[in-house]
Amino acid sequence: ELMGVMLILSLMAGAMILSLDSFVPPAQASRVADEVGQALQAARTHAMMNKRIVRVEMAPGESKMSLYYEDPVLSDMGDIVVDDEPYKVVTWSENVRLERGLIGRGRTIEHDRLTLKFWPNGLCTPVRLYLRHDKGHQRTVRLNPLTGAFRVIAGFEEPESYEQIVGDATGGLLQR
Repeated sequence: ELMGVMLILSLMAGAMILSLDSFVPPAQASRVADEVGQALQAARTHAMMNKRIVRVEMAPGESKMSLYYEDPVLSDMGDIVVDDEPYKVVTWSENVRLERGLIGRGRTIEHDRLTLKFWPNGLCTPVRLYLRHDKGHQRTVRLNPLTGAFRVIAGFEEPESYEQIVGDATGGLLQR
């Protein structure tokens, strides 16, 4: 009898371990999306505290973002002064990658580098980052351009019409 009970318990434990595999990828995708949102908030705070533009660069297919400084003053030649080396690189699990980004008024970045700027006053271009886990689980990180607050949404979420209006209003202002 004791051997029978041990056999049943070990079968149940094995089945439970196999079922945990279905919970790990969605949780990992959510955790990474939250980390990405927190890194964007930190970049915004850094721009405001240091009174410098912070440029965030990401590329579809990668599991990292690079943060650079840009001085809002013009150089002698009329260009904005930028740093060549990132002051910080944020990486996350290689199982979750940036699939594409949606910037401003619906400009989709699927193959090129995605560039997002945080200005010293805290404003940024409206952005949605679409992350995908290797097992197919999707998350959207939506960043509010005025407050810097982010929201993680399960799946891929398209922008609302009012967000495109905000993108129009801030897009021209922030592209200078």
